Amino acid sequence: MSSSKPSQGSKRAGYVLHVLTASGAAAGLVALQAVFNGEWRQALLWLIVCQVLDGLDGPIARKIDVTIHAPRIDGHILDLVVDYLTCVVVPVALLASLELLPSRFEIWVAGAIFITSALWFARIDQETDDHWFNGFPAAWNLVVPSFLILDASPEMVMVISILLCALQLTNIKIPHLVRVVWMR
Repeated sequence: MSSSKPSQGSKRAGYVLHVLTASGAAAGLVALQAVFNGEWRQALLWLIVCQVLDGLDGPIARKIDVTIHAPRIDGHILDLVVDYLTCVVVPVALLASLELLPSRFEIWVAGAIFITSALWFARIDQETDDHWFNGFPAAWNLVVPSFLILDASPEMVMVISILLCALQLTNIKIPHLVRVVWMR
């Protein structure tokens, strides 16, 4: 019969996984620096790195049961902190730097995105038991590149952004693209 106390190796693995999650913040910082430097492609590539890191850490954490093996750090809170940076702050900086919004409304729309996203990240009911999100899940890291790909007008970007901000405050169900069973 195995002991319920985690081994040193499993503890190390748990904390290494937390460092992997936290490294998404460093990748987000590099993406933000690329935005400030006007290196849009580099910023987008670093956002992809952030997405890959975010996609890897959750399944691994569940597989090794990181809450038992590295209990001093709350992986869920850590993930939310990193996600706010990489899914909200960096994309909104990119949105502003590329002047994708009408200039006279830019600060208001960006502010609305920051506020509604912070509220969404603080929700205790972000996700349903069957892994659907309640409201738009603040995935601005997917929305802003989509604006670029679609060559959306500043007015369209503003309207869609405001609608998504409002959706963050609802209970409309949005699927988690990886965890909703029928979408795997």
